Amino acid sequence: MPVRFPRRRALALAAVLALGSTAATAITPLDGYRDDPDRLVMVTVHWQTRAQLQQVAGRFQHLIVDEKRRTARVEANATELAALQRMGLRVEIDAPSTERMRKAEGLMAQALTAESAIPGYVCYRTVEETYSTMNSRAAAHPSLASVVDIGPSWTWAKTGGAQGYRMRVLRLNNTATDATVTNKPNMVVLAAIHAREYTTAELTTRFAEWLVNGYGNNAEATWLLDNFRFHFILQANPDGRKRAESGLSWRKNTDTDNGSCSANAYGVDLNRNFGWRFGTVAGGSSPDPCDVTYRGPGAESEEEVQNILRYVVGTPGGGGTYTGGVLADRRTDARSGCYGRGRTRAPAPPTSPRCERSAGAWRTSTTIARCNGPACTRPTAPTPTPCTASPARRATRSSWGRNSSKTAPPSSLPRIRRTSTR
Repeated sequence: MPVRFPRRRALALAAVLALGSTAATAITPLDGYRDDPDRLVMVTVHWQTRAQLQQVAGRFQHLIVDEKRRTARVEANATELAALQRMGLRVEIDAPSTERMRKAEGLMAQALTAESAIPGYVCYRTVEETYSTMNSRAAAHPSLASVVDIGPSWTWAKTGGAQGYRMRVLRLNNTATDATVTNKPNMVVLAAIHAREYTTAELTTRFAEWLVNGYGNNAEATWLLDNFRFHFILQANPDGRKRAESGLSWRKNTDTDNGSCSANAYGVDLNRNFGWRFGTVAGGSSPDPCDVTYRGPGAESEEEVQNILRYVVGTPGGGGTYTGGVLADRRTDARSGCYGRGRTRAPAPPTSPRCERSAGAWRTSTTIARCNGPACTRPTAPTPTPCTASPARRATRSSWGRNSSKTAPPSSLPRIRRTSTR
């Protein structure tokens, strides 16, 4: 459907232009806003109370907070800046940072001549490269790896396959041990549900490579594949990811069926489209189709979410309750690994189902974390960037939870610290 520039966003644009002329920093160039109200600017938000900061964090999520100065730096478009003003907050546009962002966008657009790499981020694989890696690992190690098609993306379904992607899972497990290690725990790792978070897909892909390539020569990788099944959904939002790869700060999927939004504001935030407490958490999502946290017209309305749920938990049982599976969600910037469902930052009680001390979940999370080093170097196939174990701590059998398999982990594994997950 065509996208339009509604009067509501025009008013928001006028508010931003007025803000740019009165801000304490230099005036932000207006050209980007005249033609595209969704282009981002870097802004500094001044807050006085924790409640105000929580308001900002609830809307933007990814922000840089200076506790001493009581400021938060965020990327915002015209509508979002107007919303900050309505909160009664003082907002300053950071013109130098915005100009650097504009130049980076220009360079990325110029460099976008092929799908072989993401402009400016060549160490991160594109959707096509990620799928190619999945296929190559399955072809090279058929007893350890396989690729599963779990359904169409929104664009694929909308166009009948003319555009968009099929969603795929890289499944890892040593099938030769299935007979001796019965009831293997399953772990599903979901990456890149927010399209612009490049790191998550690459990080999880490298971990998957480390598992497969390390089998037989690395005690930890061998033990994990012998005793667990891993299901890697490396591109949970492939349509949106392809938009982000063009240089846009794209977060949502590409669903254009809800409302009249401008060219860069449509789509559904897939992370907020799941059914559990859909639309009931204050400040957790937006009913506005043009908002960056738009939750969708209804719970589980999007093809991508439906595909994930079908694969992870099947169909609802009695009373609509889903059962089975472990979902570990890798997110950029939040610096967290989320297990199960939760809506607060309060530590989970020891008896909470989402606080189970599963050997697979805990061990895998800490191993993935070790792959997340500061360097951005593309591994040369087929050998990935090594994820070396920390020698600081050594495991003991007692450090493993009650859900671990009967086979003891190798003695080289570092001890797991028992901290609450969020």
